[in-house]
Amino acid sequence: MPTIKKTSSVGPLSQDDKLQTILEQNSLIQEDLAKLTKKVSHYILMSRISTIIWLILIIGPVIAGIIFLPPLLKNLVAPYQELLPSNPSTINGLLRELKK
Repeated sequence: MPTIKKTSSVGPLSQDDKLQTILEQNSLIQEDLAKLTKKVSHYILMSRISTIIWLILIIGPVIAGIIFLPPLLKNLVAPYQELLPSNPSTINGLLRELKK
C-alpha cells in the first residue's frame, strides 16, 4: 500500500487536514482495488476462453465421431459382409471345427 505524506505542521492536525488525509488514503486504496478487480476480471475471462477451447478440442471430436463414424464403418464393412456368416450358430460350428 502506498504511503501518504503527512503535512508538516507544527501543531496538531486540524479537522480539515485529518479529513484530507483520510480522503487521500481512501483514494489510493480505491485505485488499488480497481487494479485488483481488473486483474480478477481478466483471469475470469481467460478461464472462460480456455474452457471453450477445451470443449472444442476435446468434446467436439468425440461428438463428431459419434455422429459420423457409424455410417462410415457401415460403408467400410459392407463389401466384406457377404464373407461373414450371419448366423451365430454357424460361427460356433466353425470355431468347433477349428479346435479339432
